[in-house]
Amino acid sequence: MNTPILPLDLWRQEIGYEPWHFWGLADATIVPVTSKCNTLVREYGWQEADQAGRADIRSALMVAEQILFDNMAFWPAPVYTEATHPWPRYQDMRLERMGRTDARGRWVPVQLDEGKIRAVGIEAHILITAASGVTYTDNDGDGLAEDFTVTVLTAITDPDEIAVYFVTTDRPPEDNALSARWRIQPLVITFAAGTCTIKGKRWLMVKPLLYEDKNHYPIDPTVNANFAITVDVYRRYTYMDGQTSTSNSQSALIWESKPCTWCGCTTVANSTDPASEGWVAGRAGIRNAEAGIVTPAEAVYDAALGTWSHPCECLNCCGEPDKVLVRYLAGMELDTHGWMQKSMRTLVSRLACAEMNRRICACDSANREWSNWQLDLARTNSVETYQIGLDLLSNPLGTRRGHVYAWQQIKGLARVVGMLA
Repeated sequence: MNTPILPLDLWRQEIGYEPWHFWGLADATIVPVTSKCNTLVREYGWQEADQAGRADIRSALMVAEQILFDNMAFWPAPVYTEATHPWPRYQDMRLERMGRTDARGRWVPVQLDEGKIRAVGIEAHILITAASGVTYTDNDGDGLAEDFTVTVLTAITDPDEIAVYFVTTDRPPEDNALSARWRIQPLVITFAAGTCTIKGKRWLMVKPLLYEDKNHYPIDPTVNANFAITVDVYRRYTYMDGQTSTSNSQSALIWESKPCTWCGCTTVANSTDPASEGWVAGRAGIRNAEAGIVTPAEAVYDAALGTWSHPCECLNCCGEPDKVLVRYLAGMELDTHGWMQKSMRTLVSRLACAEMNRRICACDSANREWSNWQLDLARTNSVETYQIGLDLLSNPLGTRRGHVYAWQQIKGLARVVGMLA
């Protein structure tokens, strides 16, 4: 991932930073900077001496999310993943299945490294409307249009499948590919009579190009040219049907080549090159979403009927595969807005604060919430002394308050895999 799962503006809300200044916006009258402590936040740390930028916050968020995944065995919100696992075999290595059934006659299960599986398939995008117009409104009458609205016609009714991106001309040319980095979040999305209405805050709509040059700061919030006037609206979803290639199938079964082509099966791994592999496209069902257990197997697609079926002939004569690749979406489910759940937002945000090495403002009073989760609870000197249980001080994350808070949550949330003898 090149961007955190948690949208940056949701982190800002958790920490309580002023939105216009956080996004580099200020003018002399409507949203002026009135304190030397609570200054503008730049995009990069090098744009302001001794101050972290939004890029540093994104890095801290990604570190925090990875720490949580490593300790909980699931992501705080759904993430698309591609993982390769050894094919499960009998403990007695002399035995080998000739089909794809387990001892109970069901599909052979594969245990993934994470739980909370939402769907099996690849991430896909379909453009709904290119360069859709953006309308800005001043709903509170303060003289500044702080809200925006985009409307598009679509048959989609799931807000989780609507994704809004900056158009290519508003993005830096050296990093212009469609990615989560240019997705506009968080949004409130509703549907009525075939129309999708998308609403959000104006401070999210600054053209990303303006952030690349420090001479643009402060960015004037009253100048319309500083904000996107069009956006691209996509359907972002899990593509599960019609994948007939190993490059985009739900799963792929993999055989190592054999010294001799004894099995006679020319469709899998008939090469005797020790470095070669044979790949076959497959499907995969979800047996236990919470535990991360899926059931991959070879499958052939009938385009005329639009159906899948398992081939029960030649493919099985080569025996069990050596590895299996599974593509899936997994993580804690989203809330009703399509956002990361509140408990997870708080957990990720506080841990990210503890992981940051530089301030986002000049003094603690400008942001007490950030400073609070930065505080080292193991600290002791002649002025300040902190007493905390050794079980918390010895946690593997660290001794800052954000680390301790995260460890307390992880102990109750972590997915633990057991085995019956």
